[in-house]
Amino acid sequence: YLRQRQNTVRCIITSLTDAEEGGDLYEELRRQDARPLEHVQADSDDEEEPPTMEWVPPPPLNKERGDFLGTGGKGGSGDILSMLVSIYGSKDLFVNEFRLMLADKLLANLTFNTDQEVHTLELLKLRFGEISMRSCEIMIKDIDDSKRVISN
Repeated sequence: YLRQRQNTVRCIITSLTDAEEGGDLYEELRRQDARPLEHVQADSDDEEEPPTMEWVPPPPLNKERGDFLGTGGKGGSGDILSMLVSIYGSKDLFVNEFRLMLADKLLANLTFNTDQEVHTLELLKLRFGEISMRSCEIMIKDIDDSKRVISN
């Protein structure tokens, strides 16, 4: 259902990058122990075959109550971003949506202040990779160059 909706990826990226809207996804991006999304596999369970009545949910990875993500059950969080990327099958979908949203935000930014965008971009580069975020980096550099030209 979520893959069919037009605005789902945009909502995910907004939650991931916006402090006011963020919540769990905003905190997920800022985790110190987060790993790059290099080896995320597409979740193809839904497309293979219809469900049967014999399906049983997997046991928790940790014996803590309801801890299916293996987070220890003590308020930690699993790798939510990896799960979302695996559902959609490609991190490129998320990178492209962030690029479009960043372009809109930079064009609407009349003060040329890009500090928050640079910070968010650096965090995203740690998760999605430097090469994937290259075009976003160039856009921010162009805005910074424009700020310098206008001020001189």
